Amino acid sequence: MIFWDFVTGEAIRRVEDHKEFSIWVLQISGDNNYLAVHGSDCSIHRHDGKYLFDIEDPESSSTVTYSNFTSDNTRLITGNVSGEIKLFGLGVGDFEQKMIKKVECDGDAKQIVDLLVTPDDKYIIAATRQETAFVFAADTLNLVTKLPHITTVDKLAMTLDGSRVLTASEDKNVRVWDITKIGKEARTAHIDKHDNSVSTITLLHHKDEAITTAYQCNEFKVWDIKMGKLLRSHPIPNDKSCYEVVITSDDRRLVGAAGYQWFVLQLPEFKLLNTFKERFVQPTHFVLTPDDQRLVAGIGQPEFSIRIYDLSTGETISKIQLRSTGITMLPNGNFLNQYRQQMYDSTGKTKVMQMINAYTGLVQEFSHGDRVLDYAVSSDHTKLICGCSDKDLDLWHLTSQSHIATLKGHSGRVLSVCFSPDNQTIASGAVDGEAFLWSEETKEILHSLKGHESDISTMMFSSDGKYLFTTAEKDLYIMVWLVVNGNRVMKYNTYSTICYMRFSSLSNHAVVGLEDGRIVILRVDDPKLATVNKDDSRHGYRDYPKAAPVDDASDNVIHQGNNRSPKRKDETKAGNPKQKPKSSLCSLV
Repeated sequence: MIFWDFVTGEAIRRVEDHKEFSIWVLQISGDNNYLAVHGSDCSIHRHDGKYLFDIEDPESSSTVTYSNFTSDNTRLITGNVSGEIKLFGLGVGDFEQKMIKKVECDGDAKQIVDLLVTPDDKYIIAATRQETAFVFAADTLNLVTKLPHITTVDKLAMTLDGSRVLTASEDKNVRVWDITKIGKEARTAHIDKHDNSVSTITLLHHKDEAITTAYQCNEFKVWDIKMGKLLRSHPIPNDKSCYEVVITSDDRRLVGAAGYQWFVLQLPEFKLLNTFKERFVQPTHFVLTPDDQRLVAGIGQPEFSIRIYDLSTGETISKIQLRSTGITMLPNGNFLNQYRQQMYDSTGKTKVMQMINAYTGLVQEFSHGDRVLDYAVSSDHTKLICGCSDKDLDLWHLTSQSHIATLKGHSGRVLSVCFSPDNQTIASGAVDGEAFLWSEETKEILHSLKGHESDISTMMFSSDGKYLFTTAEKDLYIMVWLVVNGNRVMKYNTYSTICYMRFSSLSNHAVVGLEDGRIVILRVDDPKLATVNKDDSRHGYRDYPKAAPVDDASDNVIHQGNNRSPKRKDETKAGNPKQKPKSSLCSLV
């Protein structure tokens, strides 16, 4: 060992251990009295390097990778390449100079890659290149709990007061754990994530904020989209799980559904204004009329109808005997109704879409050759595109209810469709990952988008129309495509099923909800496109590298990462190729 003066840069002394082993780890005690020297064995020295004694495990010996002294400097805790954690006494106080206890972390990967001890010497936290970090009681080395991730945990950190532990994983996320809750609750609490699959994402109209809910979770979470952070949480009325949310156009009221009731909250306080409940009437999805005075709701079994409610009183204004699985409100008070089911429909209800006036009840129909599986409305609300089970897309004029054209080209059922913001391009996705970009003017295919491996579930254009975001049912990633030439420019791995996606019109941000409860916020700016080597095997996957520098500016770095969302869990639904867009990513966990 060489001791250095880090002010002058001069070597002060050179010390050789009495045993000839390679030194892997050095650790100094908090009171600066002890220096632990680790290799295949461990020896204790004074702070100036003078040898004092050895501490050994009489049964086995493995190279130490991490060590820590307890805060009272009476014990030394080590972790080694075999996944063992050992507790040694230093012959101080009540602890003899010997190994007190050891424990082996379970699982396939064994090596201890990081090790922490809480300031009160109560817990030891260890990372072992597995999908969980382990928490042990420091005095007994009994396993207390595990801190799970999606992929390998390889780094740990702790706040100065020891109340929070941060675990970093190869899934590109950092999770924060409240250590003070161990033993008081069934599980350690996640700070900035939902504890279950995300069920809704609702964007405010006038602020860049999102409100999210999750299945079997009884709280709303409010997120700052630009900053990528959790602002606050609010309880859901009656401690229920909320599965549908809409917000009035002035951002002053929130309407939510939970079980057989729906409620109205005042924002931003989340103050309960009204709760409405009707026996055997369960709203499954709903929208507000343009004047925010009426609620149009699809009702599930056993009624299977559409009801129009007075938002202030909760009274039913009218009931329409039509089945519904999706409703879209138009600015003129008309709304589009879709009924979708996966299996063959002998009644033909799924082949017809209706446009209904929310004030007069007038119903107009759009008939198709087969079941309608998805639909989208142009931004000027004049055209309707429908993806059908017969492999075709049907384009309609909403004002005249006239059929414009049938777009043919898919080899399977069309599952997802959307318009670009300028309405000049149509995107469509089908089974087996097949996706196309179409010219709305010529009704011809512009580009074929190849890269997904399962059925397309979501398609969404960025607010500037330059990029298309796509997801697929079983693919744990988001693809980003350059609309002008159909080239794939980014692949962002989510490591979890994508449940929900919304795009903020106030900023170029996509808000994504995942099955493991995380909220991911992804932004693609108007970029200077970067040149990357498509054949560079160091990136770990074919032609979409994880990261690459842009120009010479240090802040121009690429980070990996519809208005339409994937279908709800309770519904059935089935440029230059070397260029990448500048993006910034914040994953909230």
